[in-house]
Amino acid sequence: MLYLSLIFISIIFMTRCFVGWDWYNYYPDFFQDKFAYEKGYRFFVKSVRALYPNFNFFIGINTVIDFLLLGYILKKYSKYPVFTLLLYLTINGLSLEIDVMRNVKSILLFLISIQFIESRNFIPYILLNIVGSSFHVSSLLYIPLYFILNLKIDKKLILGL
Repeated sequence: MLYLSLIFISIIFMTRCFVGWDWYNYYPDFFQDKFAYEKGYRFFVKSVRALYPNFNFFIGINTVIDFLLLGYILKKYSKYPVFTLLLYLTINGLSLEIDVMRNVKSILLFLISIQFIESRNFIPYILLNIVGSSFHVSSLLYIPLYFILNLKIDKKLILGL
């Protein structure tokens, strides 16, 4: 049911080409090589444009990747992934997908990397967040969380704060 829901929602989002705010900046850059964005995003755009130089196609590929990542996260962390997907879409997930096209990839990659904080596996954690920062530099802020979230903090100290 989750995958059917993701396919349905992806099809809707794939047709949204000129909805939201992000397209206004990304549309002209798609056709020109005057990118002012991170290298991962530039590589992604050039790769999709090499396949088929159409902005609607680019939005479609972008949407499919985002919802594949989201599907992985929901399947891994949620007991009720379809309900969580609906919750995600109603609590700003819709605007995340439409208005922060680069940043949503870095956020989703960070959410995937949380499993490596739990298992104390630094290399995959750092790699996922470096890839995320190649789409949006704000992902660099996630890197210190590996060390912070692995600290053993006394519950009395937390309650005292």
